[in-house]
Amino acid sequence: MPTNEEIKNLLPGISCFIGKEDFFASSILLTFYRKKGEIFFIFQKRASGIRQGGEISFPGGGRNHSDKNGAETAVRETEEELGISRNKIILLGSLGMIFAPVGSIAEVYCAELKINSITELFPNKAEVEYCFDVPLTFFRENKPDIYEVIIKMHPYAISEGKRKILLPAKNLGINPRYRNPYGNARSKVLFYNFRGEIIWGLTAKIVHNFINLSTKQEKEKI
Repeated sequence: MPTNEEIKNLLPGISCFIGKEDFFASSILLTFYRKKGEIFFIFQKRASGIRQGGEISFPGGGRNHSDKNGAETAVRETEEELGISRNKIILLGSLGMIFAPVGSIAEVYCAELKINSITELFPNKAEVEYCFDVPLTFFRENKPDIYEVIIKMHPYAISEGKRKILLPAKNLGINPRYRNPYGNARSKVLFYNFRGEIIWGLTAKIVHNFINLSTKQEKEKI
């Protein structure tokens, strides 16, 4: 298992994202703890009454005005959602930024929680139904199932049966193709199934990225 110092070295950090202000910005904290020398990722099932309810994720959320930066947002959200004190959250660094095709971006950070068991967590029931852990080795030994979706750009919106032009391609004098939905970009969607818990989407991509980085680091040490 990689040490915290080795994890710090593999984390690439946050880079500049042009146009960031056009998207909903949030922070995510990849959380783990150590038990008997092994790393266990900590996931939460989101409460049914909130956005993306019932889905599996890491703690995280949007930035408050009081947050100095994305890292502080990630730590604050983890405190609130998992019911853990800040002094037990050991922030190690950033994995980078991740883009969601639905129109949001997130800064992704990594932290060890200084606990011996997830029973030491007290999830906020308004946001989190329950928490569970998964050993890092599971993700090394099991590749994700990968599917694809097609992303299109829509120059208009339909509201109450009426079309509202968002991009007036005709008036702007640009190629007529932009008057209708255009683009066929494919986006990969990853899925892991751990004992019936479906870890997918951005959460699965974050895990997969971490596993790839740590595996590469271990190979380079040989």
